[in-house]
Amino acid sequence: MAHDFDAEIAGPVGRAAGDRSVSKEILDQPTLHLITLLCQRARWTAEPMEDSALLAAPARLAKRLLSLATLHGRETPGGTQLAISQEELAQFRGLSSQTVNQHLQTWRGKNWVSLGRRSLTIANERALRNLARGA
Repeated sequence: MAHDFDAEIAGPVGRAAGDRSVSKEILDQPTLHLITLLCQRARWTAEPMEDSALLAAPARLAKRLLSLATLHGRETPGGTQLAISQEELAQFRGLSSQTVNQHLQTWRGKNWVSLGRRSLTIANERALRNLARGA
């Protein structure tokens, strides 16, 4: 998903918008780093709102699972395991526990995930990625 966050620099050299080569010449490293962090924070903050507006519930749930797997997953022979309850997943995405359960049960039936007590294992990451991208 494309993001529209640019940093603009105004000063004695004029204006440079989105041209990194000019920005690097104009700014010192700490300032450039700060601007980069601010743009990352803006994207990080806007992404959940974009997802809620543009993605269906299954895609939002798949995207969250993949993100959590990258950050907190534990590799097992059966796939990437997450220590999380269905209720916690529902709260992350602003979905009802019933909706989360319905999607997880459907995915379990397709062998995309396996479910345990307060845990979930992603068995078919590719299928969830395709769903998260809307493919």
